[in-house]
Amino acid sequence: MSRFGALLAEAVEGQVSRTAPSGEGDLAAWGRLTHLPEPQIRLGPIPLHPEIGRLMRPSDSLLHLAALREVLMVPLPAELSAELGLRLRRELAHPERKVFLLGYADGYLGYAVAPERWGGKSYEAAMTWYGAGFGEFLIDQFSQLASLYQAEKQSK
Repeated sequence: MSRFGALLAEAVEGQVSRTAPSGEGDLAAWGRLTHLPEPQIRLGPIPLHPEIGRLMRPSDSLLHLAALREVLMVPLPAELSAELGLRLRRELAHPERKVFLLGYADGYLGYAVAPERWGGKSYEAAMTWYGAGFGEFLIDQFSQLASLYQAEKQSK
């Protein structure tokens, strides 16, 4: 374990030294308060009334992005399934930047699974509190935020 820890620390130090601010380049953060879809919470197969869901889960969330030079950081307030995370990275891909997804940031909105997995019996599907389209909603919102930054950079 010590050897593994030392190798991991060495790799992280190398990455940090390559991305540390050098006094040149962009440093930016931007976002917006976003109204979330209506909660669709279930206790096993039993759906809760929407009024109860609204009492249990937030109706708004601050979604934002940050950029340091060519690195776009995406703080996610929900845990995306692997397929949704890969799709978000593809959506935000751009020749001039690297995308880094950060999980469990700015609150906790549960899981987001692909629409065909919502309603299933997995833990992740049961913990997707905002319905089948929640993952698509997040991808769309972050894509819109990323396009604002790209438009701003191109106008300079």
